[in-house]
Amino acid sequence: MSFDESNTEPVNPYATTSHAGTEEDLDAWLPEVDPADKPFPTFGWTVLKWSLICGIAAIPSFYLGFIVTGQQAIGMLVGIGIFIAGYVWGDYITRPRPWRRSRRVQLTMRTVYILRLIASLAVPVGMVTDMFFGMLAVMFVTGFTGQVGEGSELSFFATVVTTIVQGVLLNLVMTVVGLCVYPIVSVIVSKREKKRRRSTQESSSAGDVSPLSFSESPSASSR
Repeated sequence: MSFDESNTEPVNPYATTSHAGTEEDLDAWLPEVDPADKPFPTFGWTVLKWSLICGIAAIPSFYLGFIVTGQQAIGMLVGIGIFIAGYVWGDYITRPRPWRRSRRVQLTMRTVYILRLIASLAVPVGMVTDMFFGMLAVMFVTGFTGQVGEGSELSFFATVVTTIVQGVLLNLVMTVVGLCVYPIVSVIVSKREKKRRRSTQESSSAGDVSPLSFSESPSASSR
């Protein structure tokens, strides 16, 4: 019995599907994440995250401010709470933005906040940094508003404003650090992307090579 070569094509079990190696496959290795695959944290987790970050970062400032402001702990806590609320609000309103899904931006922000927490926990560094910007904040608030309580103690309102001003100044410094860190992170991510793309293309090319025995099997059967 002969084999009809005109109607039958050899089947290569090693052949890849038609979509392999296309741009869609390569996009899977890109740093952008589909919101449906990796949603943002819930509201409760977002509040907890920023509360921990702001709370730990404020330890040196709270200790120094407790002495400078005449034990105005409530005013400082209110200022920290306002800052936490601002972070949560900013987190939510920027979620629709495309840059929030960028791996480069995510790694840059993570690096900056880790550096900030390390600086806060490193007692000499955190104390000196927070003392400098705390003094700037106190001079700005007392000179601009004149809200000073009895003696040399800051009033509740001046303490709240001073805490917020100091936080803004520290965040400006973190922004500058982030601008310096971003190019480094971008280079690292780009190298990883190229390596993953090259690996994907090599895998696709290897899958397209079929053994010679499978291409010759129909003619052998006809003989």
